[in-house]
Amino acid sequence: MKGISGIIASAMLIAMTVAAGVLLYMYVNGYMQSATSSSNVVVTNAYYIKAVDRLTIDVKNIGLSTATINRIEIILSNNTSINTNISITIPPGGEKSISLNPNLSSTNTVPLYVVVVLDNGKYSEPTPVRVIG
Repeated sequence: MKGISGIIASAMLIAMTVAAGVLLYMYVNGYMQSATSSSNVVVTNAYYIKAVDRLTIDVKNIGLSTATINRIEIILSNNTSINTNISITIPPGGEKSISLNPNLSSTNTVPLYVVVVLDNGKYSEPTPVRVIG
């Protein structure tokens, strides 16, 4: 019995290499499109001024599409949270400053963290809140 000729073996190796390259390209291209085409936000700054009961949150859209913020979750020092429904859009690469009055002046609680929730179900990492005053 004879083995496969050298030309056929070389052609098969080239075909398998090209097929593997195409599969890798399709995987990486699909991954990159899904990772960069959606909106994604980060909280760049969050601080609470106790004397005037004002929480200010600076948010940046680091995605490639417009982000719509639906809700702000404020995690308090007494292990509870406050959810504030809002509707704010941020263009790709844009930044917005959001000011809220959480009505905490009559309580002994302060905000510890904030989480920004988007309309597509994504949310920011919990960001610590600086308390001033």
